[in-house]
Amino acid sequence: MKAFWNINSRHMLVGPLSFLLLLWFAIGYALKDYFGPRGVPSILRSAALVTIVLPFAVADILYNVLVGTFLFWELPKELMFTSRLGRWKKRTDDPMKSAYAKYICGLLHLHDPDHC
Repeated sequence: MKAFWNINSRHMLVGPLSFLLLLWFAIGYALKDYFGPRGVPSILRSAALVTIVLPFAVADILYNVLVGTFLFWELPKELMFTSRLGRWKKRTDDPMKSAYAKYICGLLHLHDPDHC
């Protein structure tokens, strides 16, 4: 039973939530890339911050506390999920969790190369 209940099987249960958070992350970075070099007025930047960035930060913290705890089977030591991924990708005591962290960081790398 322990071999079945690994991080991959737990991820299958929370995959839809992970997909939605990753989609939100990708949209946020796509908008940043689109509006960034064009000199957007500060009112639009403020609106984007309030409507996209701040809610995403709250969602990321909740995801880390709820889903991250379930996935990595530990209470969070970091506030944001990507910080947890950065720590796990360097660890060697659990190769499956380390590989999972590297995989998710690779997905984030597509949008922001220095994110985790």
